[in-house]
Amino acid sequence: MYYYKQNQIFKMWLCVEKTDSLEGVVEAPPSKSYTHRALIVSMLAKKSRIRNPLISSDTMATKNACESLGAEILEKNGDWIVNGVDGIIDVKRDVIDVKNSGTTLRFIASLAALSKKEVEITGDKSIRQRPISELLNGLKDLAYIKDTNGFAPIRIRNKGDIEDVSIKIRGDISSQFISSLLLIAPMIGLEIIITTPLKSKPYVDITIDVMKKAGIDIKKTDNGFYVKKQKYKNIDYKIPGDFSSAANILCPCSFIESNVEIKNLSMDDKQGDKRVIDILRDIGAILKIKKNSVKIMNGENLNAMNIDASDIPDLVPPLVSVFCFSNGTSLIKNIEHLKYKECNRLNACKEFRKLGVDIEIGDDKILIKGPNRIKSATLRAFNDHRMVMALASAAMKAESGVTRIDSADMLNVSFPKYLEDMQRLGARMWIENG
Repeated sequence: MYYYKQNQIFKMWLCVEKTDSLEGVVEAPPSKSYTHRALIVSMLAKKSRIRNPLISSDTMATKNACESLGAEILEKNGDWIVNGVDGIIDVKRDVIDVKNSGTTLRFIASLAALSKKEVEITGDKSIRQRPISELLNGLKDLAYIKDTNGFAPIRIRNKGDIEDVSIKIRGDISSQFISSLLLIAPMIGLEIIITTPLKSKPYVDITIDVMKKAGIDIKKTDNGFYVKKQKYKNIDYKIPGDFSSAANILCPCSFIESNVEIKNLSMDDKQGDKRVIDILRDIGAILKIKKNSVKIMNGENLNAMNIDASDIPDLVPPLVSVFCFSNGTSLIKNIEHLKYKECNRLNACKEFRKLGVDIEIGDDKILIKGPNRIKSATLRAFNDHRMVMALASAAMKAESGVTRIDSADMLNVSFPKYLEDMQRLGARMWIENG
């Protein structure tokens, strides 16, 4: 595995040259979303086992945070054995640094609201710029909160024995706010009232899926959820493969001559990003679905397409790379919430213009006119792992020269083996420092 140190005094660049073909077999990394949720659920139970967890900077931030709140997590033969707190937060370290993990920030904020001892939650510069006021406002009935105008660092502690609470929260900023509340709901008994249309709903479905594995009864209401007070049961849970990460292999395979199989992918799980399979097939790529793998070959002529991406925000960057080579104008809409990711991904997608792509960015949509002839360039990825991979995908079609993409260290957030896997398939890419 590749592990990159963040916040270095020098930049790490992903360098990419034209790649003529991709061929071989790789395995999708374990799901980042499922790993985060399995950690929280296991922490709140007594003793659980997480099989095949994703080991990345983001998931390690959640692991460390869970340990700070009282869990003991041991590694055994690649699995995590979690000795949990059985529903009672027991603060071991009262300052929690979530590094660059927005998921950790949001999930741990709600957990800290159950702590009798004040906990400070902080993170890197990017985290301190990501809004969390909507979640904090929802938690104010449960906890005393000190924050910097809705941003980290946050200091938070429980107000006392409070049960059967009702919290109103918007659903159009981040589905992680809803997931965060759901995860603590069994501890107190909680009604969650969602006041605006829920975006990225499949991520909430993942949360519910893991909670139900731990025996939690969740009732869907007309405008949200109700969870009665109850205890998490122990789980023995294998983390499935990650479609969000696999998309960064599948997408370039659609427009580069390819014969690639990705193992550890099941169409039966709750991940919304498995929709990438249908999208690539619809635009002309050739895909074969097996029980636990996906095989892809490139299409001869890719079609343009209109996509509502309200539920699949993490697919937007890799799909932009695909539509660079589709015939006609493609539209990706309902993506205003991309502004609240690791960076403002709407603005970040303007970097495709440096590659020669005809792309227009609106407040909640992206238009891409294709096909485009790609030229090499020096690109910014704004410390966003998904932007690094999406720009690299398009850069593999540059007619000459080397494309250099900064923020290569961010690959460790979700896909530590990205470079290794792409090189194994034949991609001409490497890391440079400077």
